[in-house]
Amino acid sequence: APLNPVFTVAQQMLEIISGSLEFKPLIKIRRTDAIELARLEKMMDESRRPMLKINIPWLPKTSYLIHSHVWRLHDKMSPNLLSDCRQLVPIVPQLIGGMCTILEIKGWLTPLLEAIRLSQCIVQATWNEYELLQLPHFDMDMVDECHKKKWNITSPLGFAKMNAMTRPRLIETLGLTQKQLIDI
Repeated sequence: APLNPVFTVAQQMLEIISGSLEFKPLIKIRRTDAIELARLEKMMDESRRPMLKINIPWLPKTSYLIHSHVWRLHDKMSPNLLSDCRQLVPIVPQLIGGMCTILEIKGWLTPLLEAIRLSQCIVQATWNEYELLQLPHFDMDMVDECHKKKWNITSPLGFAKMNAMTRPRLIETLGLTQKQLIDI
């Protein structure tokens, strides 16, 4: 599949942020990191993996941890990586805020809007086109099912506004229990 040019901008922004000096004292490089990060990388959509074109020692780990956060792979991380991720993710929206200030001063509207969307993705821990992951109990398989032409549901609001005839069939297809529906 061809790369989405909008995502490419977001990916470049993430790479710039991942190389920030703010992360240098936070990131401890462990011998086991390479193996664990490679395992996480395999769980990410190929078109959305970190690009890693800048050569900074802490960049690969930081980048993979931020991407893993947005892919909601927290439960797949080792305790060490999860701890590292929890330290750096709260800093990312602040860095994006600084990037937004610079983009605003320069008058670059399109990259500014992308930076704002990227900040939203970090805060919500999901890519824009996977908004349904914000719902409790939803995983990528469920999102893929909802995105099918048959259902055409792409957002939590779309899920909430489904018509009464179609909704029970989708809920059955997704395998959601009554308790899970109450959570949603």
